[in-house]
Amino acid sequence: MIMDGNSELERSSPTHNAEQEIAEHLGDTELGGPRFMAFSDSVDHMQYLNSAMRLREKMENGEPVTESETRTYEDLYDTSRLIGETIRQRTNSIPGYLKETRATRDLSRKLRSAVEGESSAPLSSFATESRVVGSLLTLKNNHIKKFNQE
Repeated sequence: MIMDGNSELERSSPTHNAEQEIAEHLGDTELGGPRFMAFSDSVDHMQYLNSAMRLREKMENGEPVTESETRTYEDLYDTSRLIGETIRQRTNSIPGYLKETRATRDLSRKLRSAVEGESSAPLSSFATESRVVGSLLTLKNNHIKKFNQE
């Protein structure tokens, strides 16, 4: 989770440091540039895929699933596939996009490791991924807000 950085503990936490590294990586990147596009596409892909997988696990565990949730799962999965195709096309057509996609992956792994390392109890993979995706979405949205205010 994005911390406000007001306490010494927050400023020195591995999660905060990883989030700060991502924010610095984005810096003043334009929204239409390969760095932000790769970051945004990757975060969106993670978000939809994580949500679809969470619903699928619920169905596989025999938990009650409504018809609406079944349609939601299909929509989430389809959307993640469409974003994956967008990533593939941009990788092939936008110079620097592949490099930035790899940088986003590496930074996301650092954040995931930090989140896992700071947990006092073992987190499920979905709990960890939800925290990571939540932080990445906040960073993405903050960058968009910052850029739009200028």
